[in-house]
Amino acid sequence: MSNEFEFDSLIKKMADEHQPQLPTAAQIWWRAQIRKKQEARARVERPMQMMRTVAIVICGAVITALLASQGRSLSGLLESRGLMALFAISAAVVFLLSFAVLLWPAPRERQSRAQMIRRKPSY
Repeated sequence: MSNEFEFDSLIKKMADEHQPQLPTAAQIWWRAQIRKKQEARARVERPMQMMRTVAIVICGAVITALLASQGRSLSGLLESRGLMALFAISAAVVFLLSFAVLLWPAPRERQSRAQMIRRKPSY
């Protein structure tokens, strides 16, 4: 029981002594400028991201249509050599890797954003 009482009194004492430190006006302005630049960059990059997505979907549809239309001739050619499974697996891997590249942001970009936020204004 005494441990709980001591713990409660310690917590109350710490809460009474704590003075929250608000950021300075310069820090608030700096962070607002960073956010403004990031939002402008995202707005500019959004059409490019959409076009990449559309291009990948169209390429996938074209490849699927070609495989569907020429499937019998390709399967006859590849089955004779036993490469149909290898071809299907490699096509799936290339397709999945293209989506991974599309969705994964560049490490340099992530690092620079984190550094910009942590950096303090120099004035």
